[in-house]
Formats: sequence, structure tokens, C-alpha cells
Amino acid sequence: FEPKWDGFRCLLFHTGQGIVMQGRGRSRTPGDEYIDLAYAFPEIVAAAASQLPVGVVLDGEIVAIRAGRLDFALLSSRLRPRSEAAGPSIRRLALEAPADLLVFDVLACPEPVMDKPFATRRARLEALAVGWAKPLLLTPSTTDPGIAGGWFERFESSGVDGLIVKPDGEPYAPGKRTQGKIKHQRTADVVVAGWREQVSKD
Repeated sequence: FEPKWDGFRCLLFHTGQGIVMQGRGRSRTPGDEYIDLAYAFPEIVAAAASQLPVGVVLDGEIVAIRAGRLDFALLSSRLRPRSEAAGPSIRRLALEAPADLLVFDVLACPEPVMDKPFATRRARLEALAVGWAKPLLLTPSTTDPGIAGGWFERFESSGVDGLIVKPDGEPYAPGKRTQGKIKHQRTADVVVAGWREQVSKD
């Protein structure tokens, strides 16, 4: 079980030539299939370049936190300045509304591990994350339903969507839904009534 974060899904590659942060959105640039979010998050790029070995590939969620809550609107505002001339605006936003990368899986470290069971990948990820500092963060994970239930109740006030449930023995499966989601739902029993004044013709 892991918390379900409300942010931008991202694959982070340390290529040796630089950091690539592959988002889910499709790029409009010919030859580029996905949008590289690295331009918008220089604080994450700098941390990844200094804290990760070359060849590492991580799967995670970019989030912005304000007043102790996840703030998706604030995070979305980080994507607006896109041009080279917007560099000062990007650096200003990185200081005013810094983002974090909550990492929940590893695809290479630096040898490929996509074919390994999740339990093995998680152990590799925890070893890799020793000594990490913000904005690189390791997402919590547990096999204890009681602990996960506590997260489900306690983290809701921080804007966490619910829980992700991953099978321990499965390899990484890009493009396939092998995990479950437990989301918060609110219901209410209500009575709806309407009243219209009767106007006399007299």
C-alpha cells in the first residue's frame, strides 16, 4: 500500500547528458513523443543531478505543497512559462512555489530492474534513497493493512486521494493497470423539495 498523490506523474532519467523528466502529456514537437518537464522544475533537476547516479530511471509524482496540503493549482502554475526567455520566471517560481518529486518505483539503478518483482524493486529503491534530501523524497510503502488504513484516514486532510495497492510479486508493466486504487468517497442521504407560490387570478 502507498498513498495516492495528486500531482504530475513523471519518469526521471539521469542520462549522463542531463536530466529528463518525462511527463504523461504528449509533445507537439516533431520527433518528441512526450513532454520533458525538466524545463519547469530546475530545483528537481539540480537535486537529481547531484544525488542520483548516471543511468538511474525513477517513477514518481511531482507535487507542490502549500500550508501542509497538496496544491494542484499551484503545481499547474509552474508549467506556464515555457520559452527560453521565461528563464527568470521559471527560477522565480522555483523559489516561490518549490515542488518535490515523491518517488515510488525504480526502473533502472543503473542496471534495468523492470523485470524484477515490486518487492525487489522497492528494496533497491530504498537503498538508492539513503541520503536523499528534498526535493527528492521516497514515498511511504507498507504491507500492513492497519498502517495503510491509518494513512487513508490521516492523510486525507492533506489532499491525498487515497491509496495505491500494488502486487508485491509483479514486474513493472508500462501501459498496463496492474495496481488497484482505494479512493475517498463521501455520500449523504438527502431530501430535495421544491415550493412554488400559488398566485390567485382574482
